[in-house]
Amino acid sequence: MQLTTLRQSQIRARLASACALALLLPLQAYAEKKSNKDLALIDQCSSHYQAAERDSLKLINDKLLFLEGPTWSVTDQAFYFSEMNFSGSQLNGPDANIYQYKLNDKPTLWLAHSGSNGLLAEGDDLYVLKHSDRSVSRINLSTQKQTVVVNQFNGKPFNSPNDISRHSNGGIYFSDPDWQLSERKNELNSTSVFWLPAQGTLVEIDQLNKPNGIVLSPDEKWLYVGDYSNHIYRYPVNDDGSVGQRQPFIDVDGPDGITIDCAGNLYVASHSQGKLQIYSPEGLLYQSITVAPQITNMDFGGKDMKTLLITTGNGLFTLQTKMAGIAR
Repeated sequence: MQLTTLRQSQIRARLASACALALLLPLQAYAEKKSNKDLALIDQCSSHYQAAERDSLKLINDKLLFLEGPTWSVTDQAFYFSEMNFSGSQLNGPDANIYQYKLNDKPTLWLAHSGSNGLLAEGDDLYVLKHSDRSVSRINLSTQKQTVVVNQFNGKPFNSPNDISRHSNGGIYFSDPDWQLSERKNELNSTSVFWLPAQGTLVEIDQLNKPNGIVLSPDEKWLYVGDYSNHIYRYPVNDDGSVGQRQPFIDVDGPDGITIDCAGNLYVASHSQGKLQIYSPEGLLYQSITVAPQITNMDFGGKDMKTLLITTGNGLFTLQTKMAGIAR
């Protein structure tokens, strides 16, 4: 009887191990495909959601202005984020600065008058979505040399590029609402989501009502996009990074920035409610955490990728999580 029980225990253990391995294999394959250590500690990823520690929410700074676009740089072991000033001239959108924040230190000004909103660190570069010149640009982290990646579609300028996500093949997805267009003309007569292959022509994925947050799933099978109509949509992603037809996913009150953890759980900034909403890959609401009014965005960072930097219109915060994040 004892021997039978032991064997049953061994079988159960092997089955559990096999299931865990099956869940992790797509992520491991993704990590190998990326060949980047700045993704996440994939081998520490749990398929079961572990709640973020509400009591770990910490105010880092409340002296800056309206904050947006956080990203983690593995190269510099630091976060970068944008600050926008809506009280001055809005001729080319709000004046903006980029700050650097190293954990356990104070945010420091990194680049003044950057004209930026969303940011994405990748290797030695920082992708910058700029409302000032209506471009997606790239800035070298060492020299601060700027290069325009793309600034128009069909010969017409973008509105005010907002948020970005990157495919492992080097292509980028980005949203182009008109939040910081100011009095400039919307020459596209739309607000859209775009896909720029590493080698190829810019593609308009979809036209939405002021699309905002955008993120790719860890296995690169789904692209998630939020818009002003309180919807978050998902799009099936092909092996080459191209995208299929829009599918309804979840509704969120005033969705702003979106990020994702290694298990594919979505972290959504509900701008209207001042809350961080966390959803399963199936759209189940796992957790809702009140942060601050006008929460805008968040991104994972730190050595274990379990520190969430949260930007708002009223301060900069960190939150400790038990799930590791991945590079966007």
